[in-house]
Amino acid sequence: MMTASFALLAVFVVLLIIGTPIAVSLGFAGVVGIYFGLDVYALATVGTNTYNGIAKYPLIAIPLFILTGMIFERSGVAKSLV
Repeated sequence: MMTASFALLAVFVVLLIIGTPIAVSLGFAGVVGIYFGLDVYALATVGTNTYNGIAKYPLIAIPLFILTGMIFERSGVAKSLV
């Protein structure tokens, strides 16, 4: 069990140091932790859990609103609206 915790933390820190986005680092470190901590069959749940996490449509709208705001700001549309 200690090996899984160490592998999870080590992979997370290494990915952050090389500049990988935090969300990707957390996801990949979690997969590595599952691989070392449990049997290989537990990896089958990763795809299902990932899909169930992103299948909530109201939560998808939040990053899209942020993206739209950034596009409006960079293109100058927001300045002309205000």
